[in-house]
Order: sequence, then structure tokens, then C-alpha cells
Amino acid sequence: MTATRTAVFDRFAAAVADFGSPFYAEERQRDIWNEASAFGLQLFLWGSLILSAAMFWLGGRGSVPYGLALLVFASLPSYLVIFYARRLGIDIPVKGALRGWRLVAFLVVYAANIAGVAHALDQQRPSGGFVGGAVIGAAGAGGFLVGQQVLQRRRRQRAEAAESIHPGL
Repeated sequence: MTATRTAVFDRFAAAVADFGSPFYAEERQRDIWNEASAFGLQLFLWGSLILSAAMFWLGGRGSVPYGLALLVFASLPSYLVIFYARRLGIDIPVKGALRGWRLVAFLVVYAANIAGVAHALDQQRPSGGFVGGAVIGAAGAGGFLVGQQVLQRRRRQRAEAAESIHPGL
């Protein structure tokens, strides 16, 4: 059953990206296109997070379903990109983990979304259940990011140790 699902996903990815196109035959052109696509994806992701926060803060209660739909819509391609890369042997959290100013910016925008939803749902006083859920969600996301950083550091240390034992491998 897994093999059938995998084949369907591979066919879907090939159809969407048109990997068989002659455009991909030239290496420099392919590399530039990959960088441009990565830039576009990151711009879409950051823009979606910022737009959803603005929707929550400016649109009030009526904007909550649309802002949440935008967050889900923006998240789905991210997860599919990670899934596709993992199928090809690339560990995305290690290679592209948020760190430094990007991590701080992400946490600020993430917090703005949580606070914006609380603001939109009850502009006088957010319910205790929602605030509690938001705090738990934020703590979970923060814990996940910290865990990814720890895993990245451990993998890097293992790779360095393996390189020192077996140089050139």
C-alpha cells in the first residue's frame, strides 16, 4: 500500500513541477531556477504568516476562519516540500533550520498570530481556554524548534566525529 501511495505522490510531483521539461537540462539554469523557487516559497510563507496576523488584528472575529484557512493553505506546501526532500534523502530540519534573526522573526510573527486570534475572538477579554491553548501551542512550537536545534547540533557533531575518524568519506 505504501508503494502505491509513493508512486502516486511521485507522479503528482513530476506533473506539477514538469521535471521532464528541457528547461531542467542545463545545470546553471536549473540551479538559478531552484534558488528563485526557494526565494518565492520563503516569500510566500513569510507573507502568509504576516498577512494572517494582519487579518486577525484588523479584521476582527469574522476574519478568523479566513486567516486560519490561509495558515493551513500556506503550511501544506511547506510540509509537501519537506516530505518530497526527505523521500530523496535530504533532512530539511538539519539543513535549513531556523536560527538567529530568522528564528526570532518567526517567533514574533507566530506570537502576533496567536495574540491576533485571541484579540479577534474577544476584543474585550480573551477566554481562558483559548489563552491556555495558545500558551500550550506556543510552548509546543518553541519546544519543537529547540528540539530541532539540539538534533541539528548532535547530527553535526556526529558528522564531524565520523569525518575525523574517516576523512574524505
